[in-house]
Amino acid sequence: MYTLFYAEDDQDDVFLFKTVLKEINEKHNVVIAGNGQELLDMLHNPPPSPHLVFLDLNMPVRNGIDSLREIRENKSFGQVPVIVLSTSSDENSIEKVKNLGADLYMVKPDNYAKLRKSMTACFDIDWFNFRKNAMDFSLIK
Repeated sequence: MYTLFYAEDDQDDVFLFKTVLKEINEKHNVVIAGNGQELLDMLHNPPPSPHLVFLDLNMPVRNGIDSLREIRENKSFGQVPVIVLSTSSDENSIEKVKNLGADLYMVKPDNYAKLRKSMTACFDIDWFNFRKNAMDFSLIK
């Protein structure tokens, strides 16, 4: 069972994420942060500690780029796998988060079936032994 942290300010996206997660594997525990600052506050004050972080790029208070930068600079939780979510498939954004240390970039799918397929692909990865590969960094479904 994974403990997942999901930083997302859009409640519709949170609802869909939780719905798909329950359908895929209801044993996963998901902790929601409404923005990057809330996420960082939770990371600094566990438990629980996350096995995997899903991070939206466009959020108020502290965006995903700044949050990712701080996550990777922290020795306590800097190694936790981070999957960046965004509505953008812009190559510059993808390259930026890759260079900042994200493990995977996932374009938010436009429907439930695609979201389920993308999330299933994320959970099929062995995150304990995962090594980032430039060829499959971006998950665009």
